[in-house]
Amino acid sequence: MAQDVQQPRGITRLQWTKINVPGHWQLQEHGKPQYTNVIYSFPVCPPHVPTANPTGTYRRTFSVPPAWNESSQLRLRFQGVDSSFHVWVNGHPVGYHQGSRNLTEFDVTAFVTRDSINEISVRVSQWCDGSYIEDQDQWWLSGIYRDVYLLAFPGEARIEDFFVKTILDEQYMDATLADSPQGNQTVKSDTFSVQADKSKIDLALQIPTPRKWTAETPTLYGLEITLAQKLWTRPCKQSHNVGFRSIELKDGLIGSGVPRVFYDAIARPLNIPKEMDYGERKKLAFPQAAAFTSDNNAWKDQYIDRMEQVLHRDKNHASIIIWSLGNEAFYGKNHQAMYDYAKRVDPGRLVHYEGDEDAQSADMFSYMYPSVETLLKLSKTAGVDKFEKPMILCDAQIGPSGELLLPDVKPGETATVRLPQDILDYLKAPGRWLTVSFRLRASTSWVDAGHEIAWFQHRLTRPILPQFPYLNIRPLNPALSNSTLQRLNIPSEIPTSTSDFVAHAGP
Repeated sequence: MAQDVQQPRGITRLQWTKINVPGHWQLQEHGKPQYTNVIYSFPVCPPHVPTANPTGTYRRTFSVPPAWNESSQLRLRFQGVDSSFHVWVNGHPVGYHQGSRNLTEFDVTAFVTRDSINEISVRVSQWCDGSYIEDQDQWWLSGIYRDVYLLAFPGEARIEDFFVKTILDEQYMDATLADSPQGNQTVKSDTFSVQADKSKIDLALQIPTPRKWTAETPTLYGLEITLAQKLWTRPCKQSHNVGFRSIELKDGLIGSGVPRVFYDAIARPLNIPKEMDYGERKKLAFPQAAAFTSDNNAWKDQYIDRMEQVLHRDKNHASIIIWSLGNEAFYGKNHQAMYDYAKRVDPGRLVHYEGDEDAQSADMFSYMYPSVETLLKLSKTAGVDKFEKPMILCDAQIGPSGELLLPDVKPGETATVRLPQDILDYLKAPGRWLTVSFRLRASTSWVDAGHEIAWFQHRLTRPILPQFPYLNIRPLNPALSNSTLQRLNIPSEIPTSTSDFVAHAGP
């Protein structure tokens, strides 16, 4: 913590207001929310922080549960604070953190009293130098917006961290469970015991023919790590659910020896939101200023720090198969540093980054919103033919869908169906396709009702609605009078169009 940062003082009780935690202060009548895409809400001058920096101070009291062991280490865990904050406990400075989407812990054992009421003060700043790499095409909302916990850990010896890796054999049948718990006492399993003389221990268990984890059948096994010592009345335990799987690139994405493209399995969950007229896309965008930080060696540690925090938070989850280096932050040497760190610490997972067009720091080529023609062109230059890496679409749009009331059309006849206005507005952009599907209304002897018998796609090559030029019309200056205006005819500047209005004025 900086030496010149002091605990908030001089605030009377009448000046304090209550606020919900977790929560954003802009949504609780403190400050105003700001939305930005590529324009920052403050002057861009990295790494300097604006002098006018909205700041909120939180204060509350807490007590240590009497049932907790007196030798326990006490930690404060903040799940998420935007964007940076300082912490004091009973007037003592505890620490500082920035990184709006990452959790952090502080050891407060030396500052907490167990037999009386404790006071915690947290001062949150809306901006910090980390804000330069946090613009996400988002609403800027500040404060303690995720939960805060007081936790107790064994004081002398404990399991500080563990990393579980499942290594399948060449036939993808049997598995080796590799574990690296960190501690300084004895580590046991159901088959062996090892005396640890270092802070890191590597263990391995052979597991015959475990059921494999897949997204369709997410089988998980319970893992329990116990750190025991004779003087303890209760051992230290850590539990986690483990999925046995491997991720590889062999002519595409391979999971546990099987190509991970099950079209029938993915069709249904993709069609459900379409049937509900719902299209989803993620919205994460970085401003052009990020190009500076992405290739500046002075920001290298901050980039690696973000990669390190998210990797160690989620490393033991089988459902995480690919790490991302960020989104729309251009590309630079710092992304290569993030890639190198991820591969060194966790070589069993793939890495993705759309901003790296040549896939130098990624295990796949990635594109956003490409046209069909672009995909055909890229398929001839990217992927296996170029760097032996697959090509994926990391961002795309799902068009609106629904049913239209169709007239009864006899064989050989034609009919016109008008699309709803909201669909027409959506389809004004170029590169849109209209998909038409024909399904049986009633069952037949050979197929059930609803069977698709024909479909086609029609590309909309021009805007459907006419585009009119901007008209520079002088503003109206209406005046009321004590009279009744029976009918007013106002000719517009759009040819062959007039608008009739009936207006009434008076008392």
